Amino acid sequence: MKTATFFIAAALSASVMQAQSMTAELKGQWEDIKANVLKAAERMPDADFKFKPEGEPRTFADLITHVADAHMGMCGAGSGEMKKVEAAAKTTKADIVAALKESIAFCDAAYAGLTDGNATSAVKMFGRDATKFGALNMNVIHDNEVYGSMAVYYRLKSIVPPSTADRPAMGGGKKKQ
Repeated sequence: MKTATFFIAAALSASVMQAQSMTAELKGQWEDIKANVLKAAERMPDADFKFKPEGEPRTFADLITHVADAHMGMCGAGSGEMKKVEAAAKTTKADIVAALKESIAFCDAAYAGLTDGNATSAVKMFGRDATKFGALNMNVIHDNEVYGSMAVYYRLKSIVPPSTADRPAMGGGKKKQ
């Protein structure tokens, strides 16, 4: 009986894993990282937007504008539509966050257009051959990498980053920080 139960559970697990396509999984990863990046931009106090740790080449604002401008290139490759938000030219927090939101909306459309049927379509990204899936996957990877830097900037300012602050309570009813 235990053996039969094990095989039934294994078969059900395999069918659930197959039910989620690679593109659906990528879209879920996009939803997670875009939320963290946007919250990081919105929650960093105005006064700390120009913060740059010693030895680092970018201010916090520079990290946000870099992400917004990179979105336009990678999501543009993934969607076949090239646009710019010129985020690096923005100087106020309000304008930078607005450019980030515009770039996220642009990427949302690119991810919405990604299907299992067109994921392997050839595109050019930064002068190189890629697939739509590859371009949009690189966008998620890049956002995660830059968000890691944002989280360090948060910690250096003694602020809990959004990905930790918004995590559900763990054990004992206290948020783990």
